[in-house]
Amino acid sequence: MKGLLRSAAGLGLAATGQLRRGLRRTGVIVAFHRVNDRTAGDALTRSRRDYERFCRFFRTHFDVVALSEIVSRLERDESVEGLLAITHDDGYLDNYEHAAPILQKLGLPATFFVTTRFLGSDTVPVWDEHLQQRLAWMTWDHLHELSSAGIDIGSHTCSHADLGRVTGEEAQRELTESRRELERELGRTVDLFAYPFGGAKNMLPENVKCVRQAGYRCCLSCYGGLAPDGTDPFELPRVPISMWYQTPSQLALALGLKRA
Repeated sequence: MKGLLRSAAGLGLAATGQLRRGLRRTGVIVAFHRVNDRTAGDALTRSRRDYERFCRFFRTHFDVVALSEIVSRLERDESVEGLLAITHDDGYLDNYEHAAPILQKLGLPATFFVTTRFLGSDTVPVWDEHLQQRLAWMTWDHLHELSSAGIDIGSHTCSHADLGRVTGEEAQRELTESRRELERELGRTVDLFAYPFGGAKNMLPENVKCVRQAGYRCCLSCYGGLAPDGTDPFELPRVPISMWYQTPSQLALALGLKRA
């Protein structure tokens, strides 16, 4: 019942334009992980149907732009009002198989943050150990194809390092080597960065300095929050589209409450 009430309230905000008006001088960056029907319901997974519903909602109620556009506007001290960027983390194969075709069908840009050592590997990260089936990672060939199709590729470190614990030369290596490898493979500049785990405790201030020194233009978290005009690109928040938001309307209500 509470879910239905949240959906109804959010639908009213979106349908009447109050959501867009309420998010004055504010941009939104959303974060996904997996998109597949096999593990739908898991905290990091959205079904293909759900993913398309959210993407259609974004297209209807926001100006969906590449993350780099939001970063550029913040760098120029320009407004990001009404803008929304779609991002994905880690480099799961289903991002290539399911998310990318939906984005292409709807004509939406996105940024995929990849952990370079996961690509083409049999790695089972600790957060997936509870799953009964192993989930595959993209390969470099998949990444080349996505990049050629216009999807931006960003760094998520080499090994999904916790930059709230890793420091010094190890942190610098995670940042610089992942960027260098991506640029070498893709033949283009890679200057967008989202830090692994994404929590407030997963990024030390000294490592934010390392992100700057490594040549990135931004540093994204993943524990909620909006990006009002004037936000430091190296302190960019994202809204994770978890199962807490059963429908796009529930997300609309949450966004409205965050800005209120």
